[in-house]
Amino acid sequence: MTPKNNSHDNPPPAESMIPQPHSLADVASRMTGTVKDFSKRATDKIEDTRSAAANGFEFAASAVHGGGKKVAGAAHLTAEKLRTTAAYLRNHNSQGIWEDVEQAVKQNPGITLVVAGMIGFMLGRALRPREQS
Repeated sequence: MTPKNNSHDNPPPAESMIPQPHSLADVASRMTGTVKDFSKRATDKIEDTRSAAANGFEFAASAVHGGGKKVAGAAHLTAEKLRTTAAYLRNHNSQGIWEDVEQAVKQNPGITLVVAGMIGFMLGRALRPREQS
């Protein structure tokens, strides 16, 4: 008798068991889908927090208005800026806000670099571990 050639005796090479993309277009399509999913989730999160941020600015504006006579002028000016910011957040969706940011960056590249540097510096200071004395 001759032994039967069973498929279990000769397993396929390991490479054939790993799903292989058919083409670069498949990989690009999958990556595009992943990026779109991430972008959608980020946009949804921004939309969820936009109203809360506007409410926070409105609350801060009210608190600053009631700040007292010593700093009345500065307080009222600050309160109005906070109210303007709250109204802006309520009246613009995340895409509109992003477009406005892009336009401001293009119109003021120098100021943008200074602000980005300041934000980076502050984040670096905030995230650096504290030295123990």
